[in-house]
Amino acid sequence: MFDTQLSDADNFDLGSISFKDPEDISFTDNAFRKIKIYVRNPDGSIGDLVFSAPRQLFSFGIQELTDGHGNTNGYIMPISLWKRKEPTPDEEKFIETLNQIVGLALEQVHKYVDTSTIDTKRFSPLSFKKHSEREDDRKSPILYTKLIFNKRDQKISSLFFDEATNTEIDPLSILNKKCYVTAAIKIESIFIGDKITLQIKLYEAIVKVLKQNRRLLTNDAATAR
Repeated sequence: MFDTQLSDADNFDLGSISFKDPEDISFTDNAFRKIKIYVRNPDGSIGDLVFSAPRQLFSFGIQELTDGHGNTNGYIMPISLWKRKEPTPDEEKFIETLNQIVGLALEQVHKYVDTSTIDTKRFSPLSFKKHSEREDDRKSPILYTKLIFNKRDQKISSLFFDEATNTEIDPLSILNKKCYVTAAIKIESIFIGDKITLQIKLYEAIVKVLKQNRRLLTNDAATAR
């Protein structure tokens, strides 16, 4: 039975992950391979690998991705994985589990691709930066999640809910808006094409949009025209 459940990052069994054989996918202008990722749940069922991220992490909101012609070809939601200057134990464990899964995914890629062709920094959707070269001068890692998006009908399938009302909201209503987000993320697949990346999708999210600063200045020059 296929049943998608929330996996627990704190006590996750890496041995429960299942990597499928590469699937060849072709379009008129594109061809690539995909390794799908699933998990065996504690009750024995198989499902998508979905984690609940730590609560109320900061994001600059949904950001649009466009192609060279200005057409929308997707959306991302970058999420800062620390609430403050240092991670909480929950945040540290969540990041550790993600890194372990990234490592397992790389091992799978090595079975099918020459290791010299893999850019390990681009493979992971986690971005780590430091203010300086000092090891203790770190910044919060950013998790770049992709929204589940159908290019053909330009429809977003990732679900978004307002934290205060618990009602579903239009994802585009938080385009480029700062917010706190509690996200369910899906470790979906490994993409092998012109680049090789681990695909992490935003399955659903509870968001609290931050109040935007009210404008104080007036533009007299524009008013006079």
